[in-house]
Amino acid sequence: MTNSDSHAAERPRVGRPKRRAATEEKIYRSVLKIAREKGFGAVTIDAVVADSGVAKTTIYRRYDDRVDMLIDVLRHLTLDVPAEYPTDQKGFERYIVNLHDHLENKIGLRLIGALVSSSEEFLEEWRERVVDELVSGFSRYFSKGVKAGSFAEGVNGGVIATMVVGSVLTRAVFDLKNRERHAKAVAAMLWPIISVKTQ
Repeated sequence: MTNSDSHAAERPRVGRPKRRAATEEKIYRSVLKIAREKGFGAVTIDAVVADSGVAKTTIYRRYDDRVDMLIDVLRHLTLDVPAEYPTDQKGFERYIVNLHDHLENKIGLRLIGALVSSSEEFLEEWRERVVDELVSGFSRYFSKGVKAGSFAEGVNGGVIATMVVGSVLTRAVFDLKNRERHAKAVAAMLWPIISVKTQ
């Protein structure tokens, strides 16, 4: 080994963690993009290679197979519910539109629907997490809204959560185009139930 070889071996590899993170991000984006556009069945190693530009050998160094890759991608997703507290019906309409945008831009509503309805066993853990994060997240948001004085006490936040989140997902699944009109209709129905009544 030459002096320059031993010196090179002593230097830490700079940029590896950043490059690894960038590669993982490319893989994650491709998996989600393919699943959003074509469904889970279309997510294959070859499809991710073609879409992401990441070498097949690189993907196989990280994952044993397609299922291993999907599980890893899904474990890294989070579905935080927006935490604004509308004080009137118009604000609640905006909240529903923002919730829709948040879910669509974070994962994709059709993808969430496909995951929740899939019978593939390896998705069970993720299905439970999605339901917990969406419904429990909205319920926590609702409880905080009660404490902040925006929402009425005694209203079951879990039921309201399933109604709001379920209606947002259903609107996306059936490709009902006008989310603002949908939000207005849902808010008109639910606001009289959840709002603090003033004398």
